[in-house]
Amino acid sequence: MHLLRLWAATAAALWVVLLSPVAAAATDLVAEGETMVGWRLERVERHPEYVRYFFTRAGDTTGLEVGASEAPTGPWTTGRHRLMPAPGQNPPAALLQALGDRLHHYDAAGGPPLAGRKRHAGGPGGTNPPDQEASWTIPGVPGQAPWPLWQPYPLPLWPVWCVLLGALWATRGRWKRLESALGRLTEHLKGHPWPWVAAIVVGMAALRLVHLDTPFSIDAMTQRVFFGSIDPSAILAHDYHDQRHPQLFYLILHGVQWLGHDEAIVRLPAVVFSLAAAVVLFRLAQRVLDPGPALVVTLLLGLNVAFLSHSREVGDLTLFTLLALLSTLLLVRALSRPKPWAIGAFALVEGAMFYAYYLAILVALAHGVALLIHGRSRRRRPVAWGLALALVVALPSLRRLYQLAFADRDMRGVAEAFPTHVWGERSSIELLAQLGGLIAPSMEALVVVVAVALVGAFRLADRPWRSVVGLVAGLTIVISTTVVGAAVVLVRLKPYYLLFILPWVLLFAVAGCAGRSQKDRAPNSGSIGMLRRDGLGVAVLAYLVGAYATDLSQRAGAIFEPSNRPRFDDLGEAIKRHGSPTVVIADPNYLHTIVLYYAFADPLALYRSCHIDDAGGGTQCHRSGDHLITLTLLPQMRDGWEQQSLTLLAAAQRGRPSWVVYTDRFENLPLLTRLQAGCELNGTFGDAGALRLFRCPASPSAQPEPQ
Repeated sequence: MHLLRLWAATAAALWVVLLSPVAAAATDLVAEGETMVGWRLERVERHPEYVRYFFTRAGDTTGLEVGASEAPTGPWTTGRHRLMPAPGQNPPAALLQALGDRLHHYDAAGGPPLAGRKRHAGGPGGTNPPDQEASWTIPGVPGQAPWPLWQPYPLPLWPVWCVLLGALWATRGRWKRLESALGRLTEHLKGHPWPWVAAIVVGMAALRLVHLDTPFSIDAMTQRVFFGSIDPSAILAHDYHDQRHPQLFYLILHGVQWLGHDEAIVRLPAVVFSLAAAVVLFRLAQRVLDPGPALVVTLLLGLNVAFLSHSREVGDLTLFTLLALLSTLLLVRALSRPKPWAIGAFALVEGAMFYAYYLAILVALAHGVALLIHGRSRRRRPVAWGLALALVVALPSLRRLYQLAFADRDMRGVAEAFPTHVWGERSSIELLAQLGGLIAPSMEALVVVVAVALVGAFRLADRPWRSVVGLVAGLTIVISTTVVGAAVVLVRLKPYYLLFILPWVLLFAVAGCAGRSQKDRAPNSGSIGMLRRDGLGVAVLAYLVGAYATDLSQRAGAIFEPSNRPRFDDLGEAIKRHGSPTVVIADPNYLHTIVLYYAFADPLALYRSCHIDDAGGGTQCHRSGDHLITLTLLPQMRDGWEQQSLTLLAAAQRGRPSWVVYTDRFENLPLLTRLQAGCELNGTFGDAGALRLFRCPASPSAQPEPQ
């Protein structure tokens, strides 16, 4: 019974760590430490009648206030709340707009009231003045309401240290009793680790499922939705315009879209794969660590913000991470018991890995080196044949990787010519530095992770039974960072492409903190002896868990309900309110899938009509009077591309009114000048109006302006 209570208490603590960001994101406007349009939220003052948010940027400070409102009376007023400058403050319009957008979505989501109605005794009969008058009669002395349950939990580390020191002081002279309790816990974990794994996985699932229906804000998500909607035969033939992603994820996404193509549905595969990856990581960690440290590895993976973000996207990174971990686990099993079923399972997963992510070649290379070292005996030699079979199955994928490497060199040239418009111009040092920011929440935490990971690498290499897992982990990290770091000067690569090494880095880090496994200790060494020897390691683990959890809590708002993003969903609703037929023009070309997704009634059917304009323009889609036309095609960008976009715009507008979508994230000043002069601005959407929608009349004689 005491073990059941212990499990329940620990599971509750894990849920506090894992789920407090969910509550913060679900019921508060903005988390402390979050940045909005360049302003960082430093503190929040809560009062029963108002909430004040104070932001800083480059030494400047400003404040905004949210109070209660009975009726919408202004641009930043909803049915329940009103946003205004804090007394004596003059916030910029962009910050007001950003927080106002979030306030509207907060009320639309049904969040609890942030402030109560102000009561004023100065009016006749003690009645309240109008909202606009009351907004400037707020008491000047801020009050503090009790800390609400939805306040972001900051997880400070000093109370943790106080509790630990107090516990150690309270147990002085009772080492035998503490040793007995730790021994029972260790034995319980060895025999019953899965309830603890389940507690972590359930918390991870909650983090991934909350607000999973958040509208898309980048084109890559909708692009993958459309690629997954085409016929399976076309997916197998790689008949889609995505050189960077193989077929397996799109085949899975095609099956999922039988349930629909809403945001939450198409994000579900990545959620499931991330949870499965955590379970497989625990099984791998169990082979080199005791169950307790293995659980910490899984917990750190669940708390990592970068892995959480990619687990909530329409993407194949979590699928590849799962397959890379699973293939390594099957390789270890095949080497320990080289039965036909084990070798066949390893070959199957290894081959599938190549059709999930092209960087699978790096993991396979690590497996090959491990087999050269540990698979040379006659008994283990068939495992190498399993790897060879997987490589034969992967030959079509390797051929496409070869073609991609050469084709992408041209796009890197475009990125070097237009670095503010096309991504890809990075140095090796920049890429690895940005990768470090994905692995650890801060520079201090990264230094600690790297230091203890190096210690863990040596510890995992000191026993033959461990060397396969340690060797594969180390080779995967070294080969991947070396190859990608060198290749980034030739082709376009992003730091998150290497996020699949995160589980291995965390495994090494925990191994460096956790000391020796029970398999290596003397039979009666005792848990107190372990505590005395590995006290520093336990302290470092506590620091890492606190650092990862604090980072997640502070960034929860930006993950679950980001405000500083383009609102393509609102833009699409503005277009659809005018009915069909619809002509929409967008610049640049990559916007076509996200505009299709939100601005048209039947986007999947319209997508099947899309093709690249032979006349040098972007994508064109036509169906039942609906038209989508894009202007600038990135691979064809050359000097004078702005004038080319004006020519294409004039041709697209000839004889018909149209909507034009312009984004500040792809600056085209000649185009913006033309739109402002000849069209009506229908609205701005998202962070500081970065997304603009123009309504343009038909222009039968429209001609581009002379240069």
